[in-house]
Amino acid sequence: MKKGELLPKMLNGEALLVVEYRFSQAEVIPWRDKETGRAVNLQLLSHNVEAGHRSIRVSERVPDGTDVTKYEAPFKKGQACVLHLDGFSREKGNYSARGRLEALFE
Repeated sequence: MKKGELLPKMLNGEALLVVEYRFSQAEVIPWRDKETGRAVNLQLLSHNVEAGHRSIRVSERVPDGTDVTKYEAPFKKGQACVLHLDGFSREKGNYSARGRLEALFE
């Protein structure tokens, strides 16, 4: 995303944050569906970013069938990114968000 595209999207109602990328890791969480009893592996990407002086843990869902164990982050430490927010919470001073990251270009 380019910097000039940010303001129109925000004025259109999208929840966006400009953050600084730190690192990512892939997570596979075993989970059992209560209705069907079927065991499922929930695959997430967990990103650590900073906004201002706050550290935020971002959970990003990946499409089914994607192998997250081979994930390599497309961002470099300290790179400016745009966080598309789906949800945001603060618990005991820890900030966490759901959404996806996108690189920010000049």
